[in-house]
Amino acid sequence: MGYKLIYSFISTFRNKKAFSILSIAILLLSCLLVFNLHTYVSAQSSSTLFSDGFETGDLSSWTGTFGSATVETSNPYQGIYDAKFTAGASSYSVAYKTIQSSPVTYFRQYIELGSLPTAGNYLCLGSIQSGSGNSVDAFVHNVGGQYYWGIVSVINNYYYWDQQSTPSNPQAGVYYCVETCRDVSGGQSELWINGALILNVARSNAGNSNTIYSGLSWAGSAATIYVDDVVANSSYIGVETSPQPTPTPTPTPTPTPTPTPTPTPTPTPSPTPTPTPNPTYLFSDGFETGDFSSWTGTLGNPTVETGHPYDGVYDAKFTAASSYSVAYKTIQSSPVTYFRQYIELGSLPTAGNYLCLGSIQSGSGNSVDAFVHNVNGQYYWGVVSVVNNYYYWDQQSVPSNPQAGVYYFVETCRDVTGGQSELWINGALVVNVARPNSGSSNIIYSGLSWAGSAATIYVDDVMVNVSYVQPISPGPTPTPTPTPTPTPTPTPSPTPTPIYKEANITKPIQASWIANDSTLYAGSFATLYKSLDQGITWQPLITFNSSNPLELDCVFVNKLNYIFASPNESATANNLGLWRSTDSGKTWSQALSLPINCNIWSMAEDSNGNLFAGVYTTGSSTSNARIYRSTNGGTTWLSVYYDSSARHVHCVAVDKSNNYIYASIGDLIGPWNITYVIRSTDGGNTWNKILTGIPQIVAIQTVPGARLLATDSSNDGQIYRTTDDVSFTRVLDTGAQSYGYWIRTNDLNGNIYASFVGGESTTRVAGIYTSNNTGLTWIVYKIFNIHNAYYGSGEASNFVQGTMYYSVLLDSGWQNGTKIYPSSASSNQIVSLANLNLPTNIFYNNYDITLASNSLSTYRPAADFAQSSLSITHWFSLSLGSIAVSTVFSINLFAFRYHKLKES
Repeated sequence: MGYKLIYSFISTFRNKKAFSILSIAILLLSCLLVFNLHTYVSAQSSSTLFSDGFETGDLSSWTGTFGSATVETSNPYQGIYDAKFTAGASSYSVAYKTIQSSPVTYFRQYIELGSLPTAGNYLCLGSIQSGSGNSVDAFVHNVGGQYYWGIVSVINNYYYWDQQSTPSNPQAGVYYCVETCRDVSGGQSELWINGALILNVARSNAGNSNTIYSGLSWAGSAATIYVDDVVANSSYIGVETSPQPTPTPTPTPTPTPTPTPTPTPTPTPSPTPTPTPNPTYLFSDGFETGDFSSWTGTLGNPTVETGHPYDGVYDAKFTAASSYSVAYKTIQSSPVTYFRQYIELGSLPTAGNYLCLGSIQSGSGNSVDAFVHNVNGQYYWGVVSVVNNYYYWDQQSVPSNPQAGVYYFVETCRDVTGGQSELWINGALVVNVARPNSGSSNIIYSGLSWAGSAATIYVDDVMVNVSYVQPISPGPTPTPTPTPTPTPTPTPSPTPTPIYKEANITKPIQASWIANDSTLYAGSFATLYKSLDQGITWQPLITFNSSNPLELDCVFVNKLNYIFASPNESATANNLGLWRSTDSGKTWSQALSLPINCNIWSMAEDSNGNLFAGVYTTGSSTSNARIYRSTNGGTTWLSVYYDSSARHVHCVAVDKSNNYIYASIGDLIGPWNITYVIRSTDGGNTWNKILTGIPQIVAIQTVPGARLLATDSSNDGQIYRTTDDVSFTRVLDTGAQSYGYWIRTNDLNGNIYASFVGGESTTRVAGIYTSNNTGLTWIVYKIFNIHNAYYGSGEASNFVQGTMYYSVLLDSGWQNGTKIYPSSASSNQIVSLANLNLPTNIFYNNYDITLASNSLSTYRPAADFAQSSLSITHWFSLSLGSIAVSTVFSINLFAFRYHKLKES
């Protein structure tokens, strides 16, 4: 309408020749009205979910805060005020706001970095979250002194880290417009810096966003940031045009005071007290009785003392070593149970060990325990959910590094109705996972429900409820009242002890892989199967055609849950190459066509979702060592490395800490006689040979701070370790010719497993070796009885939730595959061999044996020992807790080949 008004005015002017200053003024006023109207309509075209420039001088517009969040006047982007967030290393400092639920949320902040993260660390700069804890956070990352912008998308407890391929190197002391997008409808995560889209990745974000966190949502190193002009919207927000000038306050004259008459006092009636409703708790105890009289009983040797209270006078002290120490309480049965404890760690667990910090249990022994876990000196919070004797270990993807001598608010939730397990630390939800918890909870255990290493903890202010329990502040300390010692109460069975065991699955397998949802995909000869119950039952997905016996040489599942499979060279021409399914195996298409005598042996994925596949060629005249890359989930592929003089790409591996890619090339046979290792530091665009002089390598595994490389040569089977990709050290020598075919790292405890198949000489050995210190030292895990070259275990899956599957080929043919998995020691029988003159590295089938100089001084799981060829019956002294009996065990022992590791 405004445009028509202007046009009418101009027409009148032309027709009537009426021109005056008044006419011009009216024309300009009309234009101004039209453009102001247009601007107003544009500004209102999208729905603002929330905005705050902190000009109230406080955080009153926000729902709440965590950590050190303040409003100040030192560093505003515009206006007078800004928000300041300071966090120590491995901590956070945020203001959070509950917003209207939205499938598409854009979150813009103006952020000034007070300091940059230290080497290797991240600063996460605010978060968009769903009610289930799925989220998108912006971050800046220090990689060797270069700084990268990025985003981390958390989806059902899996972390997708996406960052720039080249550094932007943001500076401290400069404001940046940082805008993230969490798009559930379109399955996207975005990052905009100063109005430029620098990251746009496909991520299957789940659950509408309903909370934003401004500030340091995670600080890997100590940091301070300043934030201004926060906006959350359902569409792109963009940059401010420019900072507005800061208004100068106008002095207000002080009025002359007017004398006020003294009022006559009016009697004030006494207020009527309003009763405060008390929340209904299932149980609570601050130990202020000075004893455990409120509890059903105790296990171990817990005490109540006055040395370390969180508040009040008393706290509970629990001490254990490779054992437990708890107070337990029978509670009203509930399908949803929250269990809060204030816990001070007297000491932290030793390397590779857990401290389980109390338990919520059902009558059938299903449970949820909080834990802290030491992985190579880094400490992670987590929860272990026990469901029908299966252990689900869920921990943070980045360490929080809790400290000894500090109280932490530790709250677990066992939700049977919703199928969830939760862990809250200091009021922040750090783990929230879907777990099929079974049976309503009716008992809680406070203290050390399991101590993998010697430990003492202090506990105060225990509370159990059917809903979330808020943190509290310490109150004044009352004077203690002496309490008589209670009569001891009979105790139930202790909580199960988590260890690792082995079991056979129900099908022979070759190549296999575990998806993020724990679905197992495994090749068994010409057919690819999937199993939803850890290898008990199977569903066939695709069968490849061949004229000769066929096996799958590669099975891989990427972050998007796309499945990839490649049959060996025996497949018919139209079945060769790499095949892909994007719908859990229902339909398949050929993703990469390969010529005859070629297949894929190894695949890897970097943190940006880029895929790499290595080509393995056979035949007397074929030389086609190639590496392909896909940047779109395997839809298209580009050859990024080729060596016409070599036949094999044995292994492709990615170091997720820096996205460096490694590959082992070549073999020492016939006219080829070429072998080397290459590395790419730019996503596969360029490659360089590294580790000059190292023997022929097949398997490569990256571990924290190092790379491990297993040999395939005429010499003894060996593993080499490098920390700089220039020099290398031999850390394992098997002492006989064998070929290192795979190395895998347990995702829960950091233990490493490496397999060597039999070599081609008469002194061949096949076995699996293990290391618990990033590959520095190794021990025998298992020896296979084989007499043929390439027999043993040639293929293995990845580890997911502490579980891995591997193939077994013995002289009698393919055996059913084997899994390593976390289980309970409650069913294991610990046997003393003190009176028997037997070797100290023997596997006794179905029993876990104590073997350390034939004494009870050390306990280790059965899977840690080699196998024996004897078949004997002996009297053993069986020790089960405090019970000691004598019984006869008939032990069927496997073929034994004990092998001593050489010094490196």
